[in-house]
Order: sequence, then structure tokens, then C-alpha cells
Amino acid sequence: MKPDAFLAAVGDTMRRRGMDAPAVILVAVSGGPDSLALVHALHRLEYPVEIAHFDHGVREGSGDDARFVHEAAEELDVRFHLGRPDDHTVVRRHGESPEEALRRERLAFLEQTAQRHGIRRIATGHTLDDQAETVLMRMLTGAGRRGLSGIPPVRGPYIRPLIDLRRADTAAFCKALKLKPRRDPTNGDERYLRNAIRADLLPHLAARYNARIAEALARSADVLRDEDALLDAMLADAIRPEAAAGALRIRTEDLAELHPAMQRRAIRRLAALDAVATERLRLLALHGRSGDQLFLPGRLNARLEYGWLVVGPATSSPARPDAETLIVPGVTDLPGWAARMRAVVAASRPDPFPDGIAACALDANAAGEPLSVRAPKRGDRFRPLGMARSKALSDVFTDAKVPRGERATTPVVDGPNGIVWVVGHRFDDRCKVTQTTRRVLVLEWEQA
Repeated sequence: MKPDAFLAAVGDTMRRRGMDAPAVILVAVSGGPDSLALVHALHRLEYPVEIAHFDHGVREGSGDDARFVHEAAEELDVRFHLGRPDDHTVVRRHGESPEEALRRERLAFLEQTAQRHGIRRIATGHTLDDQAETVLMRMLTGAGRRGLSGIPPVRGPYIRPLIDLRRADTAAFCKALKLKPRRDPTNGDERYLRNAIRADLLPHLAARYNARIAEALARSADVLRDEDALLDAMLADAIRPEAAAGALRIRTEDLAELHPAMQRRAIRRLAALDAVATERLRLLALHGRSGDQLFLPGRLNARLEYGWLVVGPATSSPARPDAETLIVPGVTDLPGWAARMRAVVAASRPDPFPDGIAACALDANAAGEPLSVRAPKRGDRFRPLGMARSKALSDVFTDAKVPRGERATTPVVDGPNGIVWVVGHRFDDRCKVTQTTRRVLVLEWEQA
């Protein structure tokens, strides 16, 4: 695609998808070909732009990326905004992967920058290829209609002017303009699901089944997004959440009259929950009794109050989940944590662990049996990996910056000789895998 055609396509997407901005657009630029092509295209189309770059500071060369983007802003003579995590550290929420935590920090930086400077539009460099990868990724993990609608071209302040263009188009545009974008080496790491889909699954589908699979997936996302909006409008006419003392509520009688698909949609209006938590809440509303309650991910509390389903922040400490004995080997459901634990006994330590799952590998004999999952208790101590002496669990939480409200329900795996793993944090040095280890116990924690 020639530069003029590329610019025309970007302009067409801006108009057709309602992205026209009356004032400045804040462009998120990583330094890669997509975001670099985006800011140059918008600048050539005479949209007033400013550039924002978030330096994660977690890989070698990230500082060079920031300098590169700053130089690009100077060449275009536009304002440059740089963001970094405080002290290059990001406090992860319970169950959150490092990648999710950094993404949250990056979006917060973009939105705060836009708000501080009175900017109403934030442009990101998502392409049609990103859309296709997102749809496939969500399909593989069991998403519903809303998840399969992919990346919205416009959502709140965010716009995606490249959403109808291929990644090859942005590369060709950069080449024509003699731009030399930066390359992120982690994009080739197939341990990450998106990268594996990009490198393996999509090319396979294109070669064997449909040469234009990416365009087909993007079209499906557009159709599903429109249908999702229609269902939302229909739901708004049928049932509306009410605000009540810092929470939201709906009448269980009204909920029961809806089709199950609309019931789930109504519940997700009360809180952004995954499929498992949504179904638990739906069954509570339909079959529970007044006074019944659930504690949900995100420190939310759901309860039945005289014909109302009420969802809001947990105002008191959640009930401590009961201890559960682990099935080794096997999978143990842990309803008190809305999670499950998978235990595998192997001859060697797997490397790497699955992306986004809290996991650890232990010497099975040193960990002992039986093992159980329980909540922390006063006086808990263990010996974190690399330490010669035991340490109070409360001090480990303080060092890891675990919010006090989450400590009481952070799961620990207990063995006959004490704690072997604080899930998502540290495991006991006495249980580490060594050259003399004969059986490796692999534990994987998954939020349901």
C-alpha cells in the first residue's frame, strides 16, 4: 500500500467509525512500526497530535525506546509526555500477572495525561491483525459474545485509527517514509498466548483454510459488537440496576423473568465478572435466600436482601475460606477462593510455566503429604527461598506490598512441616528443587 492510499484509509476509518476529534489527539507511541506509522499518518492528515510514551523499565533497551520516541516527537515538533512506574516497580493486585499490572499502569498514565492537558481522544496503534489475534485468543479461552467482539474501534476516550489496516501496511508506510521503528524482542516470545497465535495459529489457518482469515475474524468482531450493543439496549428496557449505599442492586423477581442469557448480561452490569463468578451469582439470585452472600474477585461482596441482589465493595473482612485438602496429583476446586489448584508430580521442573498462572515447583518429598490450602493465621512463619532463617508471613506481605485488606484471604499451601508456598509470592527454601530431587511437585493456581 502506497503512502497516499495508507493516509486515505486512515482518514476513512476515522470518519466511518466516528473517530474525528475536534481538538488534540494524544497518541500512544511505543516506537514500534504500528504506533510510529499512526502518529506520522495523523500528523500528515493535519490532526493536532501529542505523543505519550510509557517506559516500563522491565527489559533491556526500554530507555532507548523512550529516547527514540522523544526524538520522533521533536522531529514532528509536537509535545512529548513520558511515563514510568514509580521506582520502576508495579504493585500487582491479587491474581494479576506482571503483564496485566503493567498494562493497567500504562492505561492509567495515558488517561491521567489526557485529563491533565484537557485532551479528549487517545489513539492507539491496534491493527486488524491485533483484532484477529484478540478474537482467536478469547475464543480459545471461552469468551462470550462481548469478548468475541474484540477490540472496540472507539471506547471512551480511546480510538484505533489503524483497526482496518494490516500490520504489513504500517510496515510499508514506515519504509516509504524511511522511518526506522524499534522492535520489541518479547513480541517473538511464543510463551505468551498472543505471540503463539500470531506466529503459529493464524499463519496455519491462513495457509490451510482461509487466506483472508484475519479479515474474516475482524468482520465477525464487528457483527458481534453491533449485536452486543443491541442486546444491551434491549436489557436497558427490561431491567436497570439501582444505586444503593455505594452498591448496585437489581430485583431478583425481575431477573428471574429474563432469559438466562439476559440474566448473565444483567449481572455483569452489577460487576465485571468472569463466566464462573457470573454463574455463581446468577444461581445465588435465583435460588438463594435472604441473607445469603458471596465474596467475589476484586474484593466485592454480593448478598440477597429481601428480594434484591446487591453487589458492592466488601465493607467488612471477608469470611476466611475453609481449609481444603489438595488432591495430589489432580485438580482441587477451591470455592472459597473462586479458584482451583492443579497438582502434577513430574521427573523434572517444567520451564516456563504457563503465562498468567501463579505456579511453583517443589521437591515433592520435602513438601510432604498431605497438603492443604488455607488462609493465613496469626503467628505464621516460613523460610522464603534464599533465606537461612524463618520469617513472619506478615513481614513477607509487608515486603511484597500486599494490601492489608487482601492478606487475610491470600492462600497458603500447608504441609506436615509448615507452609510450603504462599500463592503468588514465595515458597519455602526447604522445599526447593535441587540436584538430588527425585520427584518434582508442580502446583498451579488458577482463578476460576
